[in-house]
Amino acid sequence: MEALIEWLLATQLSDFILTYRWAWPIAETVHFVGLVLLFGSIATFDFRVLGVGMGIAPRAVHRLVPFGVLGFCLSALTGFAFISGTPDQYFYNWAFYGKVTFLVVMGLNAIYFYSCIYAEIKTLGPYDSASRLAKVSACVSLFAMVAIMCCGRMLTFFRPPGPF
Repeated sequence: MEALIEWLLATQLSDFILTYRWAWPIAETVHFVGLVLLFGSIATFDFRVLGVGMGIAPRAVHRLVPFGVLGFCLSALTGFAFISGTPDQYFYNWAFYGKVTFLVVMGLNAIYFYSCIYAEIKTLGPYDSASRLAKVSACVSLFAMVAIMCCGRMLTFFRPPGPF
């Protein structure tokens, strides 16, 4: 673990994020915008799958998903910048491992949804209900996103003392 931390601290990204006064706050802002895009678009779709917004076809709401993908990319890139800047504050923090765990859950749920459920969802009309499995997948998605954000927020409260 120490070797990985030392390597990350030696990268140009680490130097950039720690040297330039506005790099971290700008990255935080971009990270937040990414979360808003991700949660706003995916949650809207998930809630429609759960039955909220009957009268709107799920495929119409699904058009928002690319904004969620953009949001995920922004959050992932800025998240990597944060880890590069202060890796010890992440690798020795239980909240980081919780966040990573729920990111994996969210990713596996998305793979499951698109490989097993989406074919059914895209055929639903505006007043049709989704299957029970689709609703379970939507609940898992919503839970994982909220858990990711909670763990991310907890990162700042449970900062381990580092050697720096």
